[in-house]
Amino acid sequence: SKDVSPVYLASLSRQESGANGSIATSGAQFTYKNVTYSGVYNFFNIGAYSTEESPIKAGLVWATGGDSCVIVGNSCNNSSSSGSSSSSNNSNSSSSSSNGSSNNTTTSNKGTNYYVSQLGVNNNSGYVNGLSVGTTVSTVVSKLSGAKSVSVVNANGNDISGNTRLGTGSVITVLDNDGVTKYKYTVVMYGDVNGDGKVTASDYVNIKNYLLKKSNLNWAALKGADSNKNGTVTASDYVVIKNYLMGKTNISQS
Repeated sequence: SKDVSPVYLASLSRQESGANGSIATSGAQFTYKNVTYSGVYNFFNIGAYSTEESPIKAGLVWATGGDSCVIVGNSCNNSSSSGSSSSSNNSNSSSSSSNGSSNNTTTSNKGTNYYVSQLGVNNNSGYVNGLSVGTTVSTVVSKLSGAKSVSVVNANGNDISGNTRLGTGSVITVLDNDGVTKYKYTVVMYGDVNGDGKVTASDYVNIKNYLLKKSNLNWAALKGADSNKNGTVTASDYVVIKNYLMGKTNISQS
């Protein structure tokens, strides 16, 4: 509102960011959930939920408007905006719109939304879901024929290709047609906790050990472990997997 005191806004910003400032106010480059950002600001830490792996970084991702912000040169190509208004200046605004039409005669970038559509997945904050269990790298590459190149690593960061399955924690990197802009999509498959692209008894055991505090799960594995998709990992999730293995039910990836 125009009636809000600028002194109040300044003091609120100072309270949120601290006396020495933070990455929320500096625009410095950072990486969160396998995507690199730069030139993003969130002075009031909106969207910095305590349940996130890094609340401040999660808030900055929110400030991009939900688009995958990528590094072009040394800056983020939607870095001119912050807060919810940044959705109008999405991550491919410098070269093309999300439907693949180009405003640049030297490039023909498709944009992050185009590739999400080609994959047929749901683009969430920091990850994608919707790929069927058993999806191989070659299947993904064939769907992303509009890209300059596609590479995939598994949950351990090792390159995978051909008929190797993608699993929870796999990262798909798409190089757009300008040869510079990259989009990264971290895969989550519900029920696949260990990232091998299958739902097996080991996934059941991983959830059980996590609930018994015998082992930890990273953020992607926790998403995959939430097989009933209610937002938390409980005993009901390994029951879902157990029933799946017994042929009593399916696990939806949508």
